[in-house]
Amino acid sequence: MEGFGIGKSALETFHEKIEKLGNDTGVIPVVSNVQMNEQPIPAHELHSVLSEAHYDLYKDVHGISPRWMRYEEMTTPELEATMLALMAEEEAMIEEWNGIDARIAADEEAAREAARVEAVRAHEERFMDRAAALGACGW
Repeated sequence: MEGFGIGKSALETFHEKIEKLGNDTGVIPVVSNVQMNEQPIPAHELHSVLSEAHYDLYKDVHGISPRWMRYEEMTTPELEATMLALMAEEEAMIEEWNGIDARIAADEEAAREAARVEAVRAHEERFMDRAAALGACGW
């Protein structure tokens, strides 16, 4: 989420926590897209990491802490589905922001071009007025 004045995103933190879990336990952590040679981390560890990551990402996306979430009552698959949906929501928000940024940049460029054209027109008008005045004086 660089460019939006926000530090490290909760998604990056989530990936770091998952990676650290794998380094600490020696088990390759997997959230989704399990490959044949990878073993998922134990459910209670994955549940904890997903709970923390969801809490942080929800706070980043919505600006409030999801204190009403009862992570302990959710199963790991439910929590994973919730996390994936929230990650998709974050991606959509980033795409929307990027589109807004592009429109703002295009509007600013159009305004600069209009100002340049107006400055050239004003300069030409002053030049023509001066030439007419000099011509009237016999130049």
